[in-house]
Amino acid sequence: MIFRQTRHIILLVLLAGLALFLTKGFWLFAAKGVSVSFTSQAQRLVAYQVFYTTSQERSFNSEEKVTHDVEAGKHKVEIFIPIEKMLRFRLDLGQFPQEVILSDLKVSGEKTVAMETLSDFTLHEIDSSKQDGKFFQLTSNQPDPYIIYKSPVNLQAKWQVRIDYYIFFIILVISLLSAHKIVQYLAQFKFKEKTSRIDIVFVTVFFVLLFIPMMKISDAEKSEKENRMLAKYVPFIKDGQINLKYSTNFESWYNDRFLGRDFLINIYNFLEKRINPNRGNKNGLIGDDGWLFTTSSNSIAMYRHANLFTEEELQTIGKNLTEFVAEAKKRGVQEVYFYLSNDKESLYGEYYPDWIVQLDQPSRLEQLYAFIKQNYPEIKMFNFANQLRNIKNQGEVLFFKAGTHMNPLGAFYEYHFLMQEIQKDFPELNPLSLQDFYVEEGVVDDKDIYKALNLSDSTYDYRNFRNLVLKLKKPVNATWNINKVNTNYHRMESCNLKLKKRYRIITLNDSFLLYYKNYMSETFSNVVVNLSRFGRPFEIPRQMCSDWESNKNDIVLVETTERFLDRFLTLEYPCSGK
Repeated sequence: MIFRQTRHIILLVLLAGLALFLTKGFWLFAAKGVSVSFTSQAQRLVAYQVFYTTSQERSFNSEEKVTHDVEAGKHKVEIFIPIEKMLRFRLDLGQFPQEVILSDLKVSGEKTVAMETLSDFTLHEIDSSKQDGKFFQLTSNQPDPYIIYKSPVNLQAKWQVRIDYYIFFIILVISLLSAHKIVQYLAQFKFKEKTSRIDIVFVTVFFVLLFIPMMKISDAEKSEKENRMLAKYVPFIKDGQINLKYSTNFESWYNDRFLGRDFLINIYNFLEKRINPNRGNKNGLIGDDGWLFTTSSNSIAMYRHANLFTEEELQTIGKNLTEFVAEAKKRGVQEVYFYLSNDKESLYGEYYPDWIVQLDQPSRLEQLYAFIKQNYPEIKMFNFANQLRNIKNQGEVLFFKAGTHMNPLGAFYEYHFLMQEIQKDFPELNPLSLQDFYVEEGVVDDKDIYKALNLSDSTYDYRNFRNLVLKLKKPVNATWNINKVNTNYHRMESCNLKLKKRYRIITLNDSFLLYYKNYMSETFSNVVVNLSRFGRPFEIPRQMCSDWESNKNDIVLVETTERFLDRFLTLEYPCSGK
């Protein structure tokens, strides 16, 4: 009897130990690398970036960096970098961080370098700096502030082991209870269930297989295939407080990192592509030659020319646009322009799946554009589909194959044709030309449809599709201030005081305009961009009404892409009547 109990206890311990071993990725964290630690105090979220170099020949670059977001308030921060050695160190403070206070800044590997003197750093785009004891007070309202430690740190990495004791205890208790139940059940299984030993083996193997995905948890910061940052582990106890979102955080972290995840995704995409090569989902379609198209916001009906406006809707739009222009000019605005951006399928319909057939009638955009030109000639509305097709027919690619938007070259031509029209009313305007840029071939990662279709590089490698990248030859004069008011609305303002003739332009727009807003900031002395995301109506928060009531706007630009033309049915001049 004693022997049997001892055997049961040994088996129980072995099973619990096996469970702990298989789940070690949840509670045991061991890696070789260098740690950057400091205390951060700020009034807003700061997107810290640690840049580093690992060889004498390399300068700071985007391939050698780690990003770590820190919430507003005072927090202890530790950023682990899985590298063999670090030669030089730079800390970026994100975009427009305002005031940040750093203390106890140090970099640790086989030794520790404490950075206690602000004069040991080179400061970039820092408006003001001050040291008070061990505290560095840094203030910046610029887009790329950072500090570089002047001396090489020359740190070799060391192994760092950390145990999450809370998770370890939870798994240990669950393992012991489960092992006890399994041992007790197996001891009586053959007799109670009258089943052969092969069934016992099957049940045991089944439960062991459940632990396999836990055997190796990826510690990568970023998924190269998906080009996104992976979810980070957030402990159950954070900053001395219980993390009430632990289950959600844990699920996101585990789903991004379990053993075999990429393999399963590749198998799924491989099978799905062969079963249905023209597959799509509620957000996207795969066309010919690797071209991807969105299906959101009724885009298929828009492509088919099946969702035309009624006569009543056209009259409503004409009335709304007329009233919008009148309200703007009451407030001192000189000119109002409406720009209709083309959706990707309008310019690259030859790659659209051929089982979707267009109707023999004008598109919704063509219908609206013709109606306004005929019935409201005083309204300045533009669409450059014909000009863009001419550029495309010369062999230029204007859209991202894997994304919704125009690439940098296509966005430049949209800006170029738009500025040509605006220059007719403002001849002193000096827009950029293609000769102002270095035009290079490169990969630009706009692939929102790729993500919506859950593709992977094994079946679709977006990096094989090259785009032309534009880099301004002369120094960039404009600085941007970005205010993300909420998920649906962003306000962005640029200031450029080096222009001879200064004009202020204010916009209502969607994400298409964002791809040429930097061109506009080198053309106008002041640009205020009001971004409505996800196809929402053009609405701005009440506190932003001062932008529109300031009597300083020379030009108003309303831009919307083709599938969101319904915005004009409810368009009102911002804040009027409120």
